[in-house]
This record gives sequence, structure tokens and C-alpha cells, in this order.
Amino acid sequence: MTSARLKTKCILAILVISICSCSAKEIKESPSLAIFHSIAVSPDSKYIAAGRNIFNIVFIYDARTLEVVKTLKGLQEDVWGNLSARSLAFSPDGRFLAAAGIDRAAVVWDVTSGEIVLHLSELKEIGAIDYSPDGATLVVAGLDGAIRCVNTANGQVTAVLRGHVGKVLSAAFSCDGKMIASGGDDRSLRLWETVSKQQVALFEGHTAPVLRIAFSPDGRRMASTSTYEVKLWQIETGKSEKELTDVESIRAELVGVNLLFNLAGALSLAASGVGMFGIVSGLKIPLSASFSPDERLLALTVPKKSLSGDYQILLYDLKNDKVTPINKVYFAVAFSPNGKFLAAVGSGIGIFDPLTGEEIIPEKAK
Repeated sequence: MTSARLKTKCILAILVISICSCSAKEIKESPSLAIFHSIAVSPDSKYIAAGRNIFNIVFIYDARTLEVVKTLKGLQEDVWGNLSARSLAFSPDGRFLAAAGIDRAAVVWDVTSGEIVLHLSELKEIGAIDYSPDGATLVVAGLDGAIRCVNTANGQVTAVLRGHVGKVLSAAFSCDGKMIASGGDDRSLRLWETVSKQQVALFEGHTAPVLRIAFSPDGRRMASTSTYEVKLWQIETGKSEKELTDVESIRAELVGVNLLFNLAGALSLAASGVGMFGIVSGLKIPLSASFSPDERLLALTVPKKSLSGDYQILLYDLKNDKVTPINKVYFAVAFSPNGKFLAAVGSGIGIFDPLTGEEIIPEKAK
């Protein structure tokens, strides 16, 4: 046996012994053993919330040191490891954190105390959640096909928006609070006025369910993600401005990702083919998108061209049509509101310089 193989076996043995020696509670609450698939950055950019893919737990990290400062839990004991936060949202004042999927419901914690202050147990199987800019309303995307507006003071449902056919998987407020965007199994995006609660626009063109939506800070654009593509929309015209997809066209390689330029000149990005995306979608880990506060950058998570099913981050410079890949395994991204870093979670947590794509070393490790 070679020394390299012996070393590998020793490391694996030590890892197995370490895991076996841990109690069930230690394993569940250990951030070092965690995989995350939801993220949110606090309004003051001091904290990062990361939702585990199992065990009904959300960790709050200090953004400077990447040390856990709070562990937030649901009321249910996740015996089978199938409860998790599908999406997270801080309140505008940073005092509260809302989660869709914890306890298979919608839950709001007081970030300081860690106590649950709102538990919407009657809202089952929630796809996504977001705060209005004034903090008075939560928009909740339901897998039952409805979008609900919830009063954050008392937990009462104040409006129910219907129009999607099938599950609603994503929902978000515009930055001025005047609009709600939603996306779902029917492959459509819909815009709703928050005052009238009426649908005012329909965006079609995705070839798979719409998993995530992000508004640009000026409210003029939306980015939407599905299993196979990311689209950038002009809200005023209702047209897709750019497509990042696996459509066949002229190919050029860039660090394992195909840059595709169609005849219309729209930029397209993809992994090697539909099959790879299909494998990844089976893991129930959504593609994500986040605009930088200055609206210059769009951060994306996309599957890599590999049999491992890994994801990577792409930083897309909207002004210069330039793509910078970050070759780390992360499933969800979010820009800090102050624009100084890009936070990412997956098989761990990391922060990156938005301009260079270089990883920022936490202060504890310097």
C-alpha cells in the first residue's frame, strides 16, 4: 500500500471515529458538518443567516469572523432530516429573521433572543418568503398555488393572490415595496401590485419551474432562475434582456462552463447539457441570483460541467458582459447591502470580494 493511500485511509478512519463519537445533538448543531442551501445577509451587513439542508436549524454568522453567534431552531424535532429553511429573509431593521420551510411552515425569530415570535403553522409547505421594505408584511409563496400577504404584527393573512397553475416556488418584494414578483411550477413569473393585489404583468419564456426571483435595486430589472436557465428581464417591457441557458449555439469554454452566444448576441451560460442539470435538480438545491447594490453585478450559482454535480458561483458584470467564475461548491449567494462582500453557502460558508472574486479571509484566521 502506498503512503498516499495509507494516509487517505487514516484520515477517513479518523473522520468516521470523530463523527461516531459525537452525540446526535452535536451533529445536528455543528456548523462544521453542515450543508446549507438558503442564505440572507442582515441590513447592516454584520450577520449572515444560513439554513441547513436538514435538521430544522438556521445558523447566524458574524460576517467578519464567520463564527456562529446564534443557532435558531424550529419547534419540531427533525428526526428524519427532512425539515429545512427553503428561503430566509431579514426584516428591514434587522431585528427578525423569517424562514420558509422550518417546521414545514413559516417561522419568524427574534435574532437577539433566538425566540420564535411568529409561527404560521397553518401555512404548510412554503416555497419562499420575503419582507416588505417597511417590515409590515411578509409575502409567502405557497406550494398550494397561492401567494399570501401576512401582517407581521399579528400573523394574520391580509390577502391571497392566485393566478399560478401549480406550486408557487418563489416570491419577492420590489425594493420600493410597490410590487410583488412570483414564480412557480407553471414556468411563469407574475407581477402583482401590493395596493390593489391585482396581477399586472405576466412573464413567460422559462422552460422549467421558476425557482428564485431577485429584483434589481432600482426596480427596473428582475433576474429569475429555473432548473435550466437564468433570465434577466426588463420589467417595463416585459421582455427577456439576456438569457443564461443551455440552448445550443456557438460554444466557447471558460473554466468548465460553456459560454454560449446565440445569433441575437444574447449571452448564455450553461453546463454541459440537460442531463447534468436534471441530476442536480433532483437534489432539490435551487439555482440562486443576487444583484449587487450598485446594480453592476449579478451573482449566480450554476451547476459545473462535471459528473460530481457540483455548483459554482459566476459573477456576471452586467455593464461589460464579463463573467468571473468562483470555483467553489456553493448553492446560494447574497450580496451584502453595503456592497463590500458576496456571501455564499453550500458545503460551508464563504465571503468574496465582488470586484475580484477572491475569497476574503475571516478576521479570526488572519
